[in-house]
Amino acid sequence: MQLRFIVELAFKNLVSRRLRTVLTLAGVGIAISFAVFLLSIGYGLQIISLDEIVNAEAVRTIDVSPAKGETGAITKDDVTVLKSLITVENVYPQISLGGTLNYGGSAIDSVVYGKAAGLVKLEGAAAVTGKLYGSAADKEALINTTALDQLGADKPADAVGKTISIKPAGDSAAAVGVSEPIEYKIVGVIEGKKAPYIYVPLSSLEKEGFKTYDRAKVMAESQDDVSALQAAIQDLGYRTSSARETVEQANVIFDVFKVLLLFFGSIAVVVAFVGMFNTLTISLLEKTREVGMMRALGATHRDVQRLFLTEALIIGILGGVSGVVLALLTGLAVNGGVAVLAGVTGNEPATIFYSPALMVAAMFVIASVSSFLTGLYPARRAAKTKILDALRYE
Repeated sequence: MQLRFIVELAFKNLVSRRLRTVLTLAGVGIAISFAVFLLSIGYGLQIISLDEIVNAEAVRTIDVSPAKGETGAITKDDVTVLKSLITVENVYPQISLGGTLNYGGSAIDSVVYGKAAGLVKLEGAAAVTGKLYGSAADKEALINTTALDQLGADKPADAVGKTISIKPAGDSAAAVGVSEPIEYKIVGVIEGKKAPYIYVPLSSLEKEGFKTYDRAKVMAESQDDVSALQAAIQDLGYRTSSARETVEQANVIFDVFKVLLLFFGSIAVVVAFVGMFNTLTISLLEKTREVGMMRALGATHRDVQRLFLTEALIIGILGGVSGVVLALLTGLAVNGGVAVLAGVTGNEPATIFYSPALMVAAMFVIASVSSFLTGLYPARRAAKTKILDALRYE
């Protein structure tokens, strides 16, 4: 028989038993939808978590510090050596030291970071009010909200444009002979963590006599260069750490999480295809005499087998398509609801539901292959039915 005739006959057989076919399709569709939905939640949470950990540029950076146990610091010559390494795009040295902040008649102990404007932007700092200092800045500063709270400032916006004095402390300050407070103009306020700190331009501390750095951030030209570059820096005697390592560890954790979600989703898929197997088996029993008539009229074993396999594939393909569409629509509704809720509460919207095209295609293929395997036994059993036995079947 021609393939077109087999497909038409398979559709006719399924339509003749509408309720059973619809229920079977619904079972397959809901199961596939459930599996896609669970995996999409896993992908969405992975993206949200990694966005919180690093940004796109941070994955290309390597934190460099002196080797463990060494008292030396990173010098300008060391920075020159790091810049000379192949695949290095830029090197950002950094100074950190203790200091006393004086503002509005109040004083607190704080951490002072000397960072170039490019490093501040690279680390993703954002001004709550005011602005970030630029590359040409000298005596400008960024202070966090925790420091302002401890200094007794009522509103962060009121601090912008005001003067704050910083008195460096510790061995590094004593070594360069800095004893007098240094005045800076607050140009921006950044979100505070638990500890108070302040950012000042690296160049301003260098002018005060600080010539060595306690750490540096090296940016590779691409993500693919990070591993080799990190190994090269370690060979020079430095300790290194990279956001790429954090990302890789997080990806491993989320891969395990997605496997668990897939396991729970596959339970529903297995149950749905067991129901589909039951439907095809009952259909075979009901059409035993019909199979006998087909064989008597010249249909071959292969024709009968192809007919039942086609019925199974139709159920699997339609169920897979409807399941994927249902999952995607549900995901859009979830993301839309989260966006509306974020807008009402003043938060940033997040994509909780994310469905990669490859994952969607894979689930459709799984549905098709599973339907083929499910229909294989009933199809072979129908093909092996003897003509006389089929015609005698009541």
